[in-house]
Amino acid sequence: QRFDLFADPLEPFLKMNLDTVISFNVLEHIEDDVGAFQRLCDLLRRSEAPGPKRLIAFVPAHAWAYGSLDQTFGHFRRYSAARLRQIAQEVAPEAKFSSRYFNVFGLGGWIVNGRILRKKNFGLGAVRAFEALCPILRPVDDFLHHAMRLPMGKSVYMVLERPSGPSRVESK
Repeated sequence: QRFDLFADPLEPFLKMNLDTVISFNVLEHIEDDVGAFQRLCDLLRRSEAPGPKRLIAFVPAHAWAYGSLDQTFGHFRRYSAARLRQIAQEVAPEAKFSSRYFNVFGLGGWIVNGRILRKKNFGLGAVRAFEALCPILRPVDDFLHHAMRLPMGKSVYMVLERPSGPSRVESK
């Protein structure tokens, strides 16, 4: 269902009493990303679903990796875990924050194509080649990020979790 986070009313979603909102490669396309985070957190605060409430966001990582591909795809920004933590503190200081980078190998290709070569797009062949390598790269990437806590990758995700408690928390 199409939904404009700023123009459309939240009421239909309030009736659903959601306990989790997942944003996958969306927030970097919204100019007022902090406002978007705030509105999503408000939606969860107003939910009467039992148990914890979670906002999960998956976004492109590292402002320094911003390049021509980001511009082509309509990105306003890229994020760091520190920036996501800062936004979380601003919009949901009561929530537990966690984050993790991943896809360090994809970051290299993104930098070469978008920052160095300044390409505006990449072909299906490049996507297929990367997909073919994923079964080999994914376990290495998981090891680097889980065991070694590598603070680098093409993407970063965060989870904001508000513990269960009174359902109605006043929003800012």
